[in-house]
Amino acid sequence: SSTAIGMKVATNKIEIIPGSNDANAFEVSQADGTAILTINSSTPSVLVSGNGTKLYFYDAGGEHISADNAGNLTIAAGAATDDLITLDSTGYIALNADGDGTVIFEDASVQYGVIENSSSDFVFRAGVQDKDIVFKGNDGGSGITAMTIDISEGGKVGIGTTSPTGSLSIAGASGVASNVYLDNHAGDADSANIIFRKSRNATVGSHTIISNNDDLGSILFQGSDGNSYETGASIGAEVDSTPGDGDMPGRLVFKTTSDGASSATERMRISRTGAVTIGSIADEGDAIITNGADGGRYDVLTVQEATNERWRLSFEGSSSDNS
Repeated sequence: SSTAIGMKVATNKIEIIPGSNDANAFEVSQADGTAILTINSSTPSVLVSGNGTKLYFYDAGGEHISADNAGNLTIAAGAATDDLITLDSTGYIALNADGDGTVIFEDASVQYGVIENSSSDFVFRAGVQDKDIVFKGNDGGSGITAMTIDISEGGKVGIGTTSPTGSLSIAGASGVASNVYLDNHAGDADSANIIFRKSRNATVGSHTIISNNDDLGSILFQGSDGNSYETGASIGAEVDSTPGDGDMPGRLVFKTTSDGASSATERMRISRTGAVTIGSIADEGDAIITNGADGGRYDVLTVQEATNERWRLSFEGSSSDNS
């Protein structure tokens, strides 16, 4: 049997049809007459409808929730362009953050993380003090930490480590795992570069001229002594005279650490003029080689084949006789 409300003949099991477009077809009200749920054929304040291809919920402000027969679920703020969340049947989830909108990850009213569209930036932000941002993966069935941004240490980035010690720390359990490759694929003579830069201005990106003897950059080779990492050798670049506009004189300094020593000692330098000094003499010539102190005899250069000595350059005497 069929039941009709508002009409003489029912074509469906239950039908509610208002007498006019301005009349409410269905209404649930409080005791004081305030409408809680209203279905109105003209200006609905709340409408639940299905048209054979789509089920949707909307009010006077527009559509809010809809599900269609293709498997798409949409939660919207009103207009079609204001979709907040879309669960698509093809497998993607779309989160719409128009303007300065945010997506918040929250537990028990605590914001643990935020993804936001802020002006020209796309921002990932930890919402809890000192909580790191960690990227994890799966390598051969084992979970790995691929990269860590250590918020408690001023944004240090660790690749292969959860405890970065510098602005960027790369760690691995094998030589290959900790290698850094700089590849350049171009049809020209250019190559990949590592660039060290120095300014005496404390504002990042700003310029203040540096001074003679300032360090330009260093490469330190360190090994563990069982308790800490100690420097065994280094290559450093330093300013080698007063710099000026478009003028940056420099030298390279090579150091090694002696057995039992706690720091590296300079062994060779190449000056701004190209002069090479091996040893520790302060004078500068085209090539200076030092070995030992004044007095006695010292071998400074030996040429040999395997263990057979072919040629030797020696000196003896004091600094006064130049012999």
